[in-house]
Amino acid sequence: MKKIRSFFAIIMVIALTGIPVISYAKELEGNGDYNENTEILEQTNLAQLPELTAVNPEVEMSTLFCNAFDTIETDLTLNSLDASDIIKQRTTNRLPDNPLFILDDQLTVSDTIGIHLFTVTSNKFLMAQLNVANEDCMVRIYFVDFSTGTLTPSNIVKTAGELMVVSNLPTGDYAFVVSSLDNEPDISYTLSVNAVNPAGNLKRAYWLTSDLQEAGLLYTSNHLYSNGNLVFNFNNPAEHDLNWLRIYEVKWSGGYSEKTHEIYNVVLNSRQPYMTSQDGGPGIFSYKATSVSADHAVILNLGVGTGFSYMDSNYQSGGKHNMTMTDIFGKKTPRNLDQDDFDMNLGEFQIIYDLDKGKVVDFYGPLNFFYQTGAETVESLKEL
Repeated sequence: MKKIRSFFAIIMVIALTGIPVISYAKELEGNGDYNENTEILEQTNLAQLPELTAVNPEVEMSTLFCNAFDTIETDLTLNSLDASDIIKQRTTNRLPDNPLFILDDQLTVSDTIGIHLFTVTSNKFLMAQLNVANEDCMVRIYFVDFSTGTLTPSNIVKTAGELMVVSNLPTGDYAFVVSSLDNEPDISYTLSVNAVNPAGNLKRAYWLTSDLQEAGLLYTSNHLYSNGNLVFNFNNPAEHDLNWLRIYEVKWSGGYSEKTHEIYNVVLNSRQPYMTSQDGGPGIFSYKATSVSADHAVILNLGVGTGFSYMDSNYQSGGKHNMTMTDIFGKKTPRNLDQDDFDMNLGEFQIIYDLDKGKVVDFYGPLNFFYQTGAETVESLKEL
C-alpha cells in the first residue's frame, strides 16, 4: 500500500508541476585541449616503444650528430661526450627534478650544442618536444655520470617538432642534448618537457596541451593522472569525496529566499557507475551549465541508497517564515534515493566530478529544482 501511495503522490507532483523527463545531448566533438600532440600520443603504440638504452656512438653519432660535434670532438668513436665543464656548472644548466618545464635557449658559434641536465627521482613517463624553425635540429637523451663527468648517448632521439615519448624513464640523471646538423649559428629553440607522471603503459591520453605542460593520462590500471597527481581511480570511484552541497540564496530589503540541495553517502550505480566514452571506456567530458563549468569532468551515475536533502526557505518582512524540506517528488527529506525514484524514468541522477578541482561541482537530475524547472540548463557536454 505504501508503494501505491508513493506512486499516486508522484503522479500528482508530475500533474501539478509538469515534471518533464530531463536529458542533455552529448556532443561528439572534443574541446580546445585536443590538439596535434594529443592525437600523436593517442596514435603512438606505447607497448612498442623502445626501452631507453645506451648506444654505440660510432654508429649513432656519426650519422646523426657528425656536424654538430665536429667542433668539440674530432674522434667520433668516443664512447661518450666529455662534458666535465658543463657538469661542473650543472646548477646553471639544470632543469628542475622531474621537470614540468619550458626552456628557451639558443645555439651560437661558441656554444654549438645545448646540454640541459635533469634528474628523475622515480620512474617516470616522459614527454618532450623541441620546437625550432630549423628543421635540421634534434634533441637526444643522454645518460649522465657525475663521477666521471661524461654523458653517454641513448637511443632516444627526435628531430624538431617530433613528440618524444618514453613510457618508463628509470630513476637517474640525464641530459637533453640539442644540436643542429647544419651547424648554423644563432638558432633559437624551445624545449618543452613533461616528466612528472609515473612510468607505465597508457590506455588513453584525454588531453595534452601543445606545450606539454598539462596532460590527462589514463593508464592501463584505470588510474588517471594529471601533472603528477592521481586525479581519479575508475576502478574505485568511491575512494574520492563525492559529496555535494549547493546553497542558493537571494536577499532583498526585508526578505530572502534560499534553496539548499545536498548529495551525501553516495552509492554509485553498480551496473554503470560512470558515463562512458563512445568506445566504451571511461568517459571524460568538458561540462558547462548555467552556474558551473568544468574543463575535465567525470559524470557519475547515482544508485539506490544515495543520500539526498532539499530545503526551500523564504521570508518577507511582515509575513511569516516559510520552510519546507519536501523535494520536487513530494517526498520528505533528508532521505535515501529509492527504487521508485529510478522507476519513474524521468532521467538519470548524476553528479559531475571536476578533475581539476578534485570535487563534485554539480548534481544533474530530476531532483535538482533548478534543472527540473528550467531555471538552469546544461549548455554543453563534450566528450574529450
